[in-house]
Amino acid sequence: MIKAIKYLANILFQTPSYGYSTIKIASKMKKDNVALEKIAEYTNLPMQIIKEL
Repeated sequence: MIKAIKYLANILFQTPSYGYSTIKIASKMKKDNVALEKIAEYTNLPMQIIKEL
């Protein structure tokens, strides 16, 4: 039971990692003046990460 709770807690609270290629694509889209909302929609990246690129 404790193992199951720890496992679920790890899934629920782990921070997502984004692949290098996704970040690279988002960066190129931003340079091409694609709307930030569209970049977020297409890449599933949080707006905060996109703004920092």
